[in-house]
Amino acid sequence: MKLTALRLHNVRRFAGRGVAVEGIGDGVNVLCAVNEFGKSTCFDALHALFFQPHTGTPSAVQGLRPYSGGTPLVEADITTANGAFRLTKQFYGGKRAMVRELASGRLWPHLRVTMTEMVLGLLAGTVLGLGAGILLSEWPSLHRVLRPYVLASQLVPKLALGPLLILWFGFGLTPIVVITALICFFPLFENTLTGLDQVEPAQRELFRMLGAGRVRTLLRLKLPSALPVILGAQFLLQAMNFDVLNVPNRPIHPYLRAIQEMAARADA
Repeated sequence: MKLTALRLHNVRRFAGRGVAVEGIGDGVNVLCAVNEFGKSTCFDALHALFFQPHTGTPSAVQGLRPYSGGTPLVEADITTANGAFRLTKQFYGGKRAMVRELASGRLWPHLRVTMTEMVLGLLAGTVLGLGAGILLSEWPSLHRVLRPYVLASQLVPKLALGPLLILWFGFGLTPIVVITALICFFPLFENTLTGLDQVEPAQRELFRMLGAGRVRTLLRLKLPSALPVILGAQFLLQAMNFDVLNVPNRPIHPYLRAIQEMAARADA
């Protein structure tokens, strides 16, 4: 790990103001007098940043607080094998600890793959859910036979199917797309059935009297009437897809895990 920048605000001799040490090169000269140019303050702040919890006030943290009081804030930029990160800790009032990756461009290719998985899974789940909902709504006998099996399939947690999907499809894009599609399928399927069944019987009878066939009735009456319910499920699916990003083995996962582990070590 390499320290590249350090920023302090309201820390000891820098009460009520901030100071920054940017562009740290190969090292810092520590052979100096006590607190010369605030160096001992900087090193004490670094010790608190990496080794003191932001939720407590041990003596090392109390020593950072100016006599005038306030909330000391320490921020450092570091470079590791996993990338460049910014660590921030604020003590006393407004206690917080954050780790975020600095812009390096390394995450964009992996984010593109993750977004591809999410979009493909959403499209597959939408097509299957909408198609199955229309099919079972138009054929009541098929609805009576298949609906219990569809409902029973929802009792199995989707992530529990992960090992089976990996055995069937291997590692890569396919198992994550399948899991995403399975998660998206049922809400749209159920909302499509509900929306199509809510069409007024009088309107159906009017279309029948006017000689409209099954397809025309579906396209001109049932789907437009059910559209608000179907779109409600679609908005739900878009929100649920952000949870799919937490599926293990996704391409972006190792980088997020590295950031979380670094935050845990800094706050231990």
